[in-house]
Order: sequence, then C-alpha cells, then structure tokens
Amino acid sequence: MKSHHLEPVVCALLLGAIFIALVIKISLLDSKNDELKEEIRYYEHKVEHIEDNNKELEKELDALKDTINKLIDTLELGYYKITKYAPLCEEAIPGWDYSGDPSITASGDKVIPGDTVAAGPDLSFGDVVYIEGIGRRIVNDRGGRVGTGHIDVATHSKQQAQEWGVRSRKVLVKRVGE
Repeated sequence: MKSHHLEPVVCALLLGAIFIALVIKISLLDSKNDELKEEIRYYEHKVEHIEDNNKELEKELDALKDTINKLIDTLELGYYKITKYAPLCEEAIPGWDYSGDPSITASGDKVIPGDTVAAGPDLSFGDVVYIEGIGRRIVNDRGGRVGTGHIDVATHSKQQAQEWGVRSRKVLVKRVGE
C-alpha cells in the first residue's frame, strides 16, 4: 500500500520536472526569439541602408546616362578623305602647301607637324576629330584644296605626305560649337 501513496508524489515530481523543463525551454526560446528579432532589426537597417545607396546610385546612373546621351548627340561618325601636307618643309610651295606665313595656321595657331589638321568648311576651328589610325586632333587650319569631307594632316616632309597619298578613314567628330 505504501507504493500506492508514492504514485501521486512521483507523478507530482515528474510533472514538476516537466514543468521546470518547459519553463527553461520557453525561456531559452524567448531568448533565441529576442536574438532573432534583434538580428531582423539589424538586417532591416542594412536593407534600408542598401536601398538608400541604391537610390543614390540610380540618381548617379541617370545623370551619367544624360551626360552620355548629350555627348552622343554631339558626336558624328563618318568617312573622310585624309591627306597630308608639309607647310614647314623646305620644298613647300606657296599657294599649294600654305598661304601666308607657313608656320601659322588659318586659326592663328602655330603649325605643329603631326598635330595640326586642316579641314574643309564642314568642320569648325576647335572641332575635335579622332582619325582612325592617326588619333585625336583639333581642327585649326584650312586649305585651299581641302573641301567638305576632307582632312589634311600636317607632316614634316613632302615625301611623307606623298607616301601617305590619299586615304579614306573613319573619323569621329565632336563639334565644339554645339
């Protein structure tokens, strides 16, 4: 009969142990839940920060697109006749290789062989041209025989000019007056 009286005590002890275990488990889960909530707040803040950065980057990208579109609007690509002339060469012929002072361009700049380019009336002084195989130059001279669609590059000698001959090259033009 004594064992019969112990059953409720054992049951009570077991229930108490289970209750304590549940309380501990609930406490641990609450603690973990708080940690997860804190982690969620941290990542929500990070997401807000990323979204703010993204908005700034989108504004910068839009500004870059506008700049690129404006630049593209000022660029022209075409084929030009490319020749060379030698106004500073001893063999230069007045009226053919230059007019006036052979060391001064039509725009008033100093002639620099390899850099100076003469162009027809379709290009303005100061227009930037990128000539395929030659590079970037700035239009600063004219020529009596240099017409529309024609660029004449100053060189050191008539021999270099004659060896070059007449060639067709792709030219990218950035107009400064626009």
